[in-house]
Amino acid sequence: MTDRSQRRTLVLFALLSLYIVLQFSWWAVLLLRKDQEVHQLAEQVQLLGGSPGDHGDAERGARMIMGEAVVFLTLLIILLVLLFPFYWMAVTAVKPKEQLLDLNTYSPYYTLAPTFEHIYALVFQTDYPRWLWNTMFVAVSATVLSLIA
Repeated sequence: MTDRSQRRTLVLFALLSLYIVLQFSWWAVLLLRKDQEVHQLAEQVQLLGGSPGDHGDAERGARMIMGEAVVFLTLLIILLVLLFPFYWMAVTAVKPKEQLLDLNTYSPYYTLAPTFEHIYALVFQTDYPRWLWNTMFVAVSATVLSLIA
């Protein structure tokens, strides 16, 4: 593969990584905003006649935020576990042959020299387009038949 295609692949991986980091940052900002809203609500309750020593609403709000954080972290862990096989397939698909076979020298989790030679071989040197067409034909036919019946 050319240097241009390798650079393009690296840029795509960098953009995907940046997107993931931005998503996690956005969720962190949302959790912080929720915390600030709960504190403002607690202050308003105190202004409306709640006693200064009564922190029930603030404690309840803090528990709510902690509960949301636990749910978010649990979902994040589940998401990472579910998405890791797709990441592994994508990284394996763009690794050069020598990196696939030599795990002592190269990291199995990333590549610095991505290539599309495996994908090119699959699409243009095998009957993959025909296999894909057959699969799509059977799937669409089965769907149409189940909708008609």
